[in-house]
Amino acid sequence: MVEMKPAVFAALLALMLGFPALAQDKPKDFESLKGLAQKGEAEAQFALGLMYDIGQGVKQDDKEAVKWYRKAAEQNFPQAQHHLGLMYAYGEGIQKNPNEAVNWLRKAAEQNHAQSQNTLGDMNLSGQGVEKNVKEAIKWFRMAAGQDNPHAQFSLGEIYSGDEGGLKDDKEAVKWYRKAAEKGYAGAQTKLGLMYHLGRGVTQDNMLAYAWDQIAAINGYAAAKRNQNFISRGMPHEQRIKAETLAKDLVKKNPELIK
Repeated sequence: MVEMKPAVFAALLALMLGFPALAQDKPKDFESLKGLAQKGEAEAQFALGLMYDIGQGVKQDDKEAVKWYRKAAEQNFPQAQHHLGLMYAYGEGIQKNPNEAVNWLRKAAEQNHAQSQNTLGDMNLSGQGVEKNVKEAIKWFRMAAGQDNPHAQFSLGEIYSGDEGGLKDDKEAVKWYRKAAEKGYAGAQTKLGLMYHLGRGVTQDNMLAYAWDQIAAINGYAAAKRNQNFISRGMPHEQRIKAETLAKDLVKKNPELIK
């Protein structure tokens, strides 16, 4: 990790996360940032918690991170509620408590925080912290997917391509895999390739299957290269070259396919 001065990190937070108070006050050093946090500024409290959480500009300290996340979370600051929920989920800086994790994540999710919605989807799908509930998972994933969260879109593809709760629907799976794939999500790209190879939810097309695996392989997804080798068995050399050209054309049309 490249170390940054606390003031630089705080400024970056203001820019990246769009925190108007931090951007306006422009804390010049760690103490001025801490001063804003002590005065009750939720954005500064969250920034301070994040600094302690990842050890950026200060010594890493999970307990301090929890302390500042909580202060901001209690002011209904969704990013802090999300991070506090994760601390409870993993038992970092505080005793592990799945119920409290769900409580804080839900508070953030209900404020339309996409990461929290996605996390709640994961928890409901796996039964972590809550009783497994596929329909509840889909509800949260759909909310996050509606905000272009690619992991949630991929997860919906996984649900509909399998047999979770009798909800198998290949066309719906392809729809969500494609949305995530178009945002550079390599796992979705190779799964979309598989759907084309098998002709599930789409017209069978080994050229497109190979092309999507080619893109996933460029993104570093190891399984994609193995899939390509399997698909290319019996594929004429000229057809494989065309498939590689097709992959290049897809990327040219949408540069976001490569991350």
